[in-house]
Amino acid sequence: MVNDKEQVNELLGFARTRPKTKTITVKKRPPEEPSLRDKVIARRKEFAKQRMSENFIDGRNPEDKGDSKRHGVPTKASVSKLRKVAKQGGRKGQLAHWMANMKAGKAKNK
Repeated sequence: MVNDKEQVNELLGFARTRPKTKTITVKKRPPEEPSLRDKVIARRKEFAKQRMSENFIDGRNPEDKGDSKRHGVPTKASVSKLRKVAKQGGRKGQLAHWMANMKAGKAKNK
């Protein structure tokens, strides 16, 4: 029989408590060369530093005036005035012709 002072771990052949499991921790060694993920991250950072000098891919600056303003096309003018400006030719005429068509089409939809 079992003494009263001894702890009973078994009852009718079944364990009463679960045995303690030991967790094995493995120390990770630093890699000898950087992983592929680290290489990609480093390459992206390097590429971003090169592009920081120019913020816009197309080379334009946001403070530049628009095409119509640079060429002197009146944007608030009526369709008939834009048609007169369109006869001047060149880029100014091209822009005035486009704006007149846009304004004429907008008037029809109302």
